[in-house]
Amino acid sequence: YRVRCQYWSVVLVALAVLEVIAVPFPLGWTEVKTQPVDRWLAQQVGGGAVAQFPLSKAEHGPALYAYKTHAQPIVYGYGAFFPTRYRQVRPVLWGFPTREAIDLLREWHVRYVLVGAESYGAEWPNVQRRIRQFDALQPVAIFDEEPIFHSGWLSELLPDFGRAFVVDRVYVYELG
Repeated sequence: YRVRCQYWSVVLVALAVLEVIAVPFPLGWTEVKTQPVDRWLAQQVGGGAVAQFPLSKAEHGPALYAYKTHAQPIVYGYGAFFPTRYRQVRPVLWGFPTREAIDLLREWHVRYVLVGAESYGAEWPNVQRRIRQFDALQPVAIFDEEPIFHSGWLSELLPDFGRAFVVDRVYVYELG
């Protein structure tokens, strides 16, 4: 009886391990990597918060990790943990760049606005044109991101799965 129990215990542990290990990773994996824009932000002094657009990129794990790197305040949360006020005004921010969104960023003492050109896709020229209409947004730097996401076989089949992990060209604007 004892040998049989040990045998089944080993089998159950092996099955549990196989359940946890999904090799190759079907949805892919990400690296923990500091981006050039985050290193630059870490060197900036004088306070002020950071906002990132489009929000589809800002509201994912890499943007939250960036905060740990540069230590500048951010104006969004993560997943189910968005601050209450942020949830209330989120539709305004989705419309960025608009006068209402920029006024809200000012109210929140945002200093740097990071805008990912590749994340906007074909809409980028229109977004860039609209940004130029606001004298309050002054371009200060451009950074090319380093890839952090490695897609898996299942992520290749899911439309828009890797959108949050686009390797971006980040335009940094200072909000005056």
